[in-house]
Amino acid sequence: MRQRSTMSDCVTFHAQLAYILDVLANKALEEICKVVDDGYAVLRFEVSRHQKENEALKRKLQLMELRVAQCSERRESLQSTDLAQGGHTFKRSTADENRFPVEERIFSQHTDAGLRRGKK
Repeated sequence: MRQRSTMSDCVTFHAQLAYILDVLANKALEEICKVVDDGYAVLRFEVSRHQKENEALKRKLQLMELRVAQCSERRESLQSTDLAQGGHTFKRSTADENRFPVEERIFSQHTDAGLRRGKK
C-alpha cells in the first residue's frame, strides 16, 4: 500500500509541476508579447514622425527651389533689360540685396556656377 501511495504522490507531484510550468510559460509568453507590442508601437510612432519630417523638409525644399527660380528669372530679366539699354552690366546694390530672399543670395552662387559649367 505504501508503494501505491508513493506512486500516487509522484503522479500528483508531476501533474502539479506540469501545471506550474504551464502557468509560468504562459505568463512569460504574455510578458514577451507585451514587450514586443510596446516596442512595435514606439517604432511605428518614430517612423510616422520621420515621414512627416521628411514631407515637411521636401515642401520647404520645393519652396526654396521655387524662390531661387523666381529670383533667377528676375535677375535674368533685369540683366537682359540692362543689356538692351546700353550693354552695361547689372550690379546689385545693398538695397537690392535686402529685397531678395536670403535663399536666393545663398543658392544663386551655386546655380550660376552650375549654369556656367553647363554652357561650356
